[in-house]
Amino acid sequence: MRRKRFRSIRWGASLLLLATAGTIVLSFFYKYKETVFINGKIISTSPSVFLKSEIGGTISKVYFNTNDFVNKDDIIAEFTCTSYIRDLNETKEQLNFLKDSLNLSIQAYESQLESSDLAITSLNEYISIYAELTKSGAASEMQQKEYAQRLAQEKLTKGQLKTEFSRRSLELKTKISTVSRQIKNAQSNVDSCIVRSPIDGIVSEVNVKPQELVGEKILIAKIFNPSKQGLLFTLTPRNLPFIEIDQDFEVRVMAYPFDRYGALIGKINSISPLTSDLIDDNTGATQDNTNSSNKVNAFLAKGEIVKGFTDNKSGRNDPILKDGMPIVGLFTSTDKRLIYILSDQFVKIQDSISSMRSRF
Repeated sequence: MRRKRFRSIRWGASLLLLATAGTIVLSFFYKYKETVFINGKIISTSPSVFLKSEIGGTISKVYFNTNDFVNKDDIIAEFTCTSYIRDLNETKEQLNFLKDSLNLSIQAYESQLESSDLAITSLNEYISIYAELTKSGAASEMQQKEYAQRLAQEKLTKGQLKTEFSRRSLELKTKISTVSRQIKNAQSNVDSCIVRSPIDGIVSEVNVKPQELVGEKILIAKIFNPSKQGLLFTLTPRNLPFIEIDQDFEVRVMAYPFDRYGALIGKINSISPLTSDLIDDNTGATQDNTNSSNKVNAFLAKGEIVKGFTDNKSGRNDPILKDGMPIVGLFTSTDKRLIYILSDQFVKIQDSISSMRSRF
């Protein structure tokens, strides 16, 4: 009886040894993929837009509140613009007056120039006539010289007329140019009375209210730009072997059930070179800040959305992604041999045994 029991134990031990040996041998050839789940969130990769006042004045109306969606060119707020409109109209009237003055000056100059040319022509004819009469003795030489002096005086007057017109026209054109610039500034002020959104986005801050007096370059509102969204993951050091740059992976949005909407496809673009508990003091040295309570020993990985929801069974359009939404990334490792996990478990068992011995 004892021999039979001993024989059974021996066969059992042999089979167990053979099974163990076979498992070890197979573990060198069997490969598997390991998947880890890493938490992250949706982020915006486009900067927000800060709307600042271009003029100083009183806010008359505010059309949007925080978290409201706005389209491009929507009016966010308006200033009381009465004084700016009055300045613009007065400047336009001044410009029209200067232009009219220039036109009148041109007309007067052309009339005076024409008159002067006629006088010079007439005097030239008189001088020719008196030259003939002087030769024949019918007129004195003094009369001819008198007409010559009058001709010289008329030419001098014509030259002075040209000089005066040039000075006057230059003065008026300079004033017109100056007033034209003033009109552009006044028109810009009037246009700035209406604050418009330059993009499609979401109002994240409104910093003014009706009847509030604000100065120039004061922040009116902040508009979040959701036009391009990305992915952000917090990686522990042991996650790094699973993450590769330009690696495609599955992304599940916690707000939208996977069985109804499916998953996104993402791609990692960059991984921070340092963990967030290390800071640079601008001297080139890495500083250890592990004692800080608000620092986490983790890397930051940024990615992009390559493809939208791959298996949307809800019968609706793909849902809207918003910044801050929690997500889970499914990262799959490259092929690993089973022997690796067996060796890891063996090391863990040894460590556990060593820790238990140290207690006793």
